[in-house]
Amino acid sequence: TESYCQKEEVGMATQTDRRVIILDVQAGRGIQRMNRQMGRLNKTTLRMSDSISRMNQAFVAIGGAFTGRALTGVIDTFTEAEQRMTIFLGSAERSSDMVNLLADAAQRSYSSFDTMSTVMTRLLIMGGSLNATYGEFLTVSEGIASSFVLAGSTVQEATNAARQLVQGLGSGTLQGEELRAVLEQNALIAQQLAAHFGVGVGALRDMAAEGKLSSKEVFEALKTGAEEWIGLMENFEPSMRQSMAMLSSAFGQYINDVNKAIGLTKAFGEV
Repeated sequence: TESYCQKEEVGMATQTDRRVIILDVQAGRGIQRMNRQMGRLNKTTLRMSDSISRMNQAFVAIGGAFTGRALTGVIDTFTEAEQRMTIFLGSAERSSDMVNLLADAAQRSYSSFDTMSTVMTRLLIMGGSLNATYGEFLTVSEGIASSFVLAGSTVQEATNAARQLVQGLGSGTLQGEELRAVLEQNALIAQQLAAHFGVGVGALRDMAAEGKLSSKEVFEALKTGAEEWIGLMENFEPSMRQSMAMLSSAFGQYINDVNKAIGLTKAFGEV
């Protein structure tokens, strides 16, 4: 019968055929994800009078940026992030899922994936001392990134200050240069900390000098503010630079999916 013949044909598919099918499916999922993020970007940037031409220029610029060594760097950033996550999450599958969640969060907050993964990794290192779930770590990571964007920091300023913030948390208390960087770059976090500890922003330095800004209490303050900061991003109108940061994260996520589908880094490692 016709159905029997079809089954026979499928059964005779070569290993190469199956690999092509897997590649098509995985790459297709990556393209769908990329299209969703492009849709979000278009929704915000179309409000600009010259949005169409500027977005075309942005896409060309992104395509040009992710070539050669830059492309290799993007793949390495995602691969190494997954390797670090596996240490805490226990499996490559869970690590891959977390990296995709972080990439999505980076795009929603117009932040770099590298910053998001660094913050998440530092929080995971502290783990039990903060008595929080993976979901709460993810929310706080996105909240921190969102707050820097809302506060007007550039991508580089946000990256540097966010890293100092989580480094301070890792030491047990937030103080010194780490606190100074946060207070100077992020008025939202400064105000949230002041409200949590019941003091004025100016008094935070004195509390830090006395070792009173414990990591656990600072984390609780950040957790309280995170949901609000993430919510504010829903109506946020990004600058062209911030839109480029979001598109970079989306393109990096897509390239990571393609790399997994064809095993590019594995192939290089076997050469």
